[in-house]
Amino acid sequence: MKDNWNGDMICAIDIETLGLDCEQHDIVEIAIVPLDLNFNISKNFNPFNLMIKPVRLENVDWAHLPSYISKSDVMRYITYGTEQIKAEDMLEEWVGRLGLKPGKRIVPLGHNYDFDRSFIEKWLGKDLYQDWFHYIYRDTMRVALTLNDMALFHHGEYPFPKVGLQYMKSLCGVPTEGRAHSAIQDAIDTAKVYKRILFMQNTFLGIQQPQPDQTESNQTSEPSSPQTP
Repeated sequence: MKDNWNGDMICAIDIETLGLDCEQHDIVEIAIVPLDLNFNISKNFNPFNLMIKPVRLENVDWAHLPSYISKSDVMRYITYGTEQIKAEDMLEEWVGRLGLKPGKRIVPLGHNYDFDRSFIEKWLGKDLYQDWFHYIYRDTMRVALTLNDMALFHHGEYPFPKVGLQYMKSLCGVPTEGRAHSAIQDAIDTAKVYKRILFMQNTFLGIQQPQPDQTESNQTSEPSSPQTP
């Protein structure tokens, strides 16, 4: 089975930051996890997982840090994080090891990816971001909101009353493993939630799943690679 879609590669992406404004705050963790065509973690490529040293320390609001980041965490990022320029070089090397052909890029899968993208673009610059990452992306939060709209349209109940990643994990039956709110764990969990939604979309919408005799005889064959990302 191929590890790409039409030459592009789907990757679950998550970041951790010291605030909500990419113009003032820095990325301190980034994880990019390659996936195969079944949205499983790729066995052929290692994830990119890096702690990055913040540089705009004057903008850190020590009294109002994100709830999942402690002052000791911030000091750990400052002390052990990779310098931003070196982190960019390391990412470039990692992207090169993916073996993507010219013009082919990473297709992001994130949770509220607009937020992540704004920070990654600010770090790398828009041109470099567009060289490595496709403008089309998947997003578990957007999928949940779409399913909510579909349920409302059909006079049903919202399948996702809340769309935070941890809440969606519980609804999708994705077990908690590792440290929540670490970039690598949240990226892995995003991929698991997305795959679970694809598998259970009819259940979430209250639609009966087809019986075995209603499915196509070749249901176990590998899906064909889509033509667009």
